[in-house]
Amino acid sequence: MLQINILLKKKGVKIKNKGLSQLESCFISISEPIEEIRKNLESDFYIEGAISIKQGNTELIGLKEWGLIDQTLSYFLSALCEITFEKQSEVEFLFPDQPLKINLKSKEGYIILMTEKNKITVSLMPFVSEITEQSLLFFEKLNLSLNTQRYNEEIMMIKKLRDFYQLN
Repeated sequence: MLQINILLKKKGVKIKNKGLSQLESCFISISEPIEEIRKNLESDFYIEGAISIKQGNTELIGLKEWGLIDQTLSYFLSALCEITFEKQSEVEFLFPDQPLKINLKSKEGYIILMTEKNKITVSLMPFVSEITEQSLLFFEKLNLSLNTQRYNEEIMMIKKLRDFYQLN
């Protein structure tokens, strides 16, 4: 089963040299109320967090790959748009603040997601549904929390993908 979770780094928390069990306490879920998100934003420019993508027991990326989560999600969405609208069969990108490469391959109704260490294959529709749903929640909550329209481009990209795949 596919699981995608988007988390924000808690304000004031130092992550350096923490084990996985300690890392979990460093983040909050994007599903938390706006007040909790607003309280935990360290900056209105550097939005730190993590995205966890798991298929069954295999984790593609998780808390250890934390960083600039708004930019990372934007890169994922752009890659999906390239696969969907530009008919690219393979797209890759680097995380914005670390040398982690993500490769997405489209193949007969599936998406193959790869890093140097891990690989998962997921059905296209559940992946698009889950990542766009979670990303939409994330960007809408950031816009509200920061009292801005800064993430409207990402929101429009998500809505375009959801419309194309008839997920609305």
